Amino acid sequence: MRYIIKIFPLFVALMIVSCAKDPEMSKARIYTGDATDIIGTNAIVSGEVIVNDNATVYERGICWNTSGIPTTDGNHSKATLSGNSFSVSIGGLTINTTYYTRVYVIDENGTYYGNEKTFTTTDELYPDIRTKNVSNITKNSAISGGVVVFGGNPMVDERGICWAKTHNPTIENTHISNGVGVGDYICDITGLQSNSTYYVRAYTKCNETGKVFYGEEKSFKTQN
Repeated sequence: MRYIIKIFPLFVALMIVSCAKDPEMSKARIYTGDATDIIGTNAIVSGEVIVNDNATVYERGICWNTSGIPTTDGNHSKATLSGNSFSVSIGGLTINTTYYTRVYVIDENGTYYGNEKTFTTTDELYPDIRTKNVSNITKNSAISGGVVVFGGNPMVDERGICWAKTHNPTIENTHISNGVGVGDYICDITGLQSNSTYYVRAYTKCNETGKVFYGEEKSFKTQN
């Protein structure tokens, strides 16, 4: 009986050590940033994770819910592992609803969370705009266009395409409009230089809010 009593404290000590959280991760600084670009069913949430050089992070990201103290058991989205700061775009939200967000980090010993933040979605909804493939490419012209699948709320008033020799062209670059509202449209791209690479995106604009929305980027090269 005395033998059992002597080894019991050692057993308890071993159990405490085995159940302890990762000491390296415990030194981490995990911050949840404010939500930005909040519009209808979408938002972007930023985070920052600074860990000891000896800690290995397997996954990090943002989790969210409508009741508070969100965890990875519910809605969550992964972020890249490069750098300290990151942002995650979350969608499928409900308009006029308050959401709670937290950064999470996973290593081999468990899951850790940052501070909790809140944001409230708006009545506004993003339009769904898609860029058409480029066709009829010549030395100095081409044809592209777009499809407005959903016009948003408020509804967009203008649609067209924009292009440039650099990535992610905007209406601050060369652009041309064609019609309004939902639907399919095409536009002529003219005044191009031969043997040159261009980038094009469809766009829609809402005059009521002043916001411009872009489709995915397409690229093409004019003939020599």
